[in-house]
Amino acid sequence: KLGKCVFHKSMLQKDLADLCEKKNIIILKMIRRVVTHWNMTSNMIGHGLQLQPVLDALCIKSEHNKSKPPTKRLKYLRLHDVEWTVLQQLHPIFVNFLKAMDRISRSGVPLLHEVIPTMDILMQELEKALKNNSLMPCMRAGVSRGLAIIDKYYSKTDESIM
Repeated sequence: KLGKCVFHKSMLQKDLADLCEKKNIIILKMIRRVVTHWNMTSNMIGHGLQLQPVLDALCIKSEHNKSKPPTKRLKYLRLHDVEWTVLQQLHPIFVNFLKAMDRISRSGVPLLHEVIPTMDILMQELEKALKNNSLMPCMRAGVSRGLAIIDKYYSKTDESIM
């Protein structure tokens, strides 16, 4: 919600750019999530993580917390530390999917001999994440579910005449 709010309000965009300059952070615009482009989620999270200190500062600025009703105030959109941790752990996993999608979609028609090695690499990365005990249990559960889905589609290649 914070990203959407900043994306649609020019005053917040200006304040975000000013805070970036003050904190010596590369000025990035917030990316709006597009539901039909799931790969944008990875990019959006990446931008948010780069802008974390600036977004936190933006949310606590007094001029963004005076409106009525109180739910319109930015301080209610500020992410807690555990939420930032979830995003930090989720981003590399999403990046693996993004790389796999880019690799497969590079050619107009993905062929089996291109797809299988990409799926192997993706499965290896997810298995590494699953074994990573420093990840939150919810992350490992999501990775486990992702592996199950990839395995389901991978088993469909056994039925292929190739």
